[in-house]
Amino acid sequence: MYIFLPLLMIIIKIMMLLCWWSDNTLRQKERDEAISRLKEQGMTADVLSDTDLVLLRKIYRRRFIDGTIYQHEGIYSIRQLAPGWRQRWQDTCVGDLRVESIYWPAPPSSKDESHSVYIRGIIYKDALYAISADDALFIPEAKRLENLPRQWVPREFDVVYLEGLHFIMPLFSLFTFIASLSSSIPMLSILTTLILGMLGAYLWLIQKQHRLFLIEGECSLMSANSAFGERKVINECMVSDPAKKLQPGERYTLHCVRSHHEVFLSPERLNNKEYVDGAQFLLFGSRQWNCALALVLFVAHFIFIHNLYHSPAHLIHNGYIEYVREKVIDSDHFSTLYEVLPKEFIHINSVLVVNHDFDDTLCLRDKSELKKDDFKDAVQHLIGMDYSVELDEKKSLFEMYPEAYEYLINIKSRNQVNCPITMTMTGERIYYFDTSPIYIITYLSERAQKIKMTANAMISSELVKKSISGYVYGNELPVRNSIHGLVVKKEIKSNGNVFITLNRAFTPTQKEEVESIYYKIWVNIILAAIYLFTFIGFLIGWFKESGSSPSMPNPSAT
Repeated sequence: MYIFLPLLMIIIKIMMLLCWWSDNTLRQKERDEAISRLKEQGMTADVLSDTDLVLLRKIYRRRFIDGTIYQHEGIYSIRQLAPGWRQRWQDTCVGDLRVESIYWPAPPSSKDESHSVYIRGIIYKDALYAISADDALFIPEAKRLENLPRQWVPREFDVVYLEGLHFIMPLFSLFTFIASLSSSIPMLSILTTLILGMLGAYLWLIQKQHRLFLIEGECSLMSANSAFGERKVINECMVSDPAKKLQPGERYTLHCVRSHHEVFLSPERLNNKEYVDGAQFLLFGSRQWNCALALVLFVAHFIFIHNLYHSPAHLIHNGYIEYVREKVIDSDHFSTLYEVLPKEFIHINSVLVVNHDFDDTLCLRDKSELKKDDFKDAVQHLIGMDYSVELDEKKSLFEMYPEAYEYLINIKSRNQVNCPITMTMTGERIYYFDTSPIYIITYLSERAQKIKMTANAMISSELVKKSISGYVYGNELPVRNSIHGLVVKKEIKSNGNVFITLNRAFTPTQKEEVESIYYKIWVNIILAAIYLFTFIGFLIGWFKESGSSPSMPNPSAT
């Protein structure tokens, strides 16, 4: 059942797509045939000038190339583009031809559901784009509008745009923090593109709503018998008046917009007031609350930018910190330790490591150099010592068995003089290796006491030999406890031994973090700038609302 329902939905979707494809293909064939007939029967000898063709591109927003004018007459109707999937799309048609026009003449009477229209225009792809409808000529009207002055006008609803940013941008901030943690360059690129795209759409919308056509003059009424019917005109420009606020004979100052699908101007402001009545209110709280929100988000992104600029990834990207990425050194590549250089980040494992007794430095040796037979005589010597003194918790082993203790210390001291690799580390010390002969002496003493009591008790020379070897040369360093850090300093002694200083506190930066650092910085700078802009906008509105700024007399604007 759980598989059947999704499968059924997929089948339905596929059928809908096939239906749309079939229906749209058939309708496309009809449109192509109608255009072919128009090219044969409707061509005129007239051709648009280059200037008029450029103007027509602005009107319809199409890349017209051929200015040949065609004429067509038929019944005006509206049809669906395709009866399948895209039923919400529609065509305006004259006869069987699809026609795009910025003005359609009204029918002779309201009872006429369909009426005949005479169209002149140019062909683009599968449609006719009108330059006139009946007696209404579009290009002269469009030229008149092109010559109108434009003016940047502040609007009372600007606060809505600012609030819109506050509603959308915190989501981008959240996604930015998530993407920054993962250092995902594709995700950061997509976020930056989306943010810039949305800002571009915002700027386009703002300039469209603020950079308005300015017309001033007395309102007059065109005759009902004119080409465009009964229309109100100011300064020879036709103006729509859906709210019935313009009275013939009165003088007005209008700020208007014109859609690319209209030949008339639509008033936005009438005598420096909004044409549409009604106060604009904040949707998500007061100006004070929006100021606080913008300031908090701005500070958060500013701190994040500051941390990014001082991060190791940024320092490495700009060359302030340089290091060779992780180099693994094990028993098979022990000789590589002689060749390491400063600014190399190394991992060391599977080598012999032991602490020096006199300081916190480490001695590193190659396992292949270890020869346990070297301690054969030492083992026999230690086993032959006197361990008759019983263990006493109040006394140290050094006090009870000074000869054995000193013997082991001397063996290690002689070998440490020739330590091939000596290493010291800065930062917190987390490596601890047994540097005491207590285990060996304790084992020998306990076994000696048992031999007194039990005839079967024996001392394992192999165990003693292994213990001495581990005490003197060190034990093998496991992979899970590898020594890692940044080589800060390297010295080669006169005898060929090497002294290395390792910064264990240095944390290597992943390659992805270095490569994505500027993506993180730029997207955070963009968001911080947006929040700073909204903060200033709401702060100005706050001052205007409270009346604390005498230079800002309009309290309704933000």
